[in-house]
Amino acid sequence: ADPLCDCDVVSLMAPEANARAGLFEDVAVAVVQAPHDGGLAVLRRASGSADDDEGGRGGGPGRGSGATGAWQVETPWPPEKPTSGWKRLEKVSRGEFLHSSVSLLALGQISALGSCEVGLYDTAGTVPRQLTAFARHTDLVTDVCAIS
Repeated sequence: ADPLCDCDVVSLMAPEANARAGLFEDVAVAVVQAPHDGGLAVLRRASGSADDDEGGRGGGPGRGSGATGAWQVETPWPPEKPTSGWKRLEKVSRGEFLHSSVSLLALGQISALGSCEVGLYDTAGTVPRQLTAFARHTDLVTDVCAIS
């Protein structure tokens, strides 16, 4: 927890698609909760090379460009400058990347108005963008199946 913002990391997630392919993760998302606010912070690996990896897990072919780099906060939470699509959340819970996706994730959340939702986010950009929110998880599953 950061003493300046009194925040806790509720969940840390990375795309499962990379692990199944034997690749190192290049992105991770932290679900962050403060006393009356919550959101997402995005971390990415800094570029690294097989030569500077002392642990013997060099990048090598098919290992991902940032396999040996340190994790860097790409998008902090709370955002330094909220964008026009930014939505304040009262509470956040566990999130998961969608199967076979390296950028789309679902997040349990309570909106500032108090409604329980499942949010669908895209982390491919510089700021995690909420694409939509659903009142029930079955609505999310139906929507994802329709576009898959």
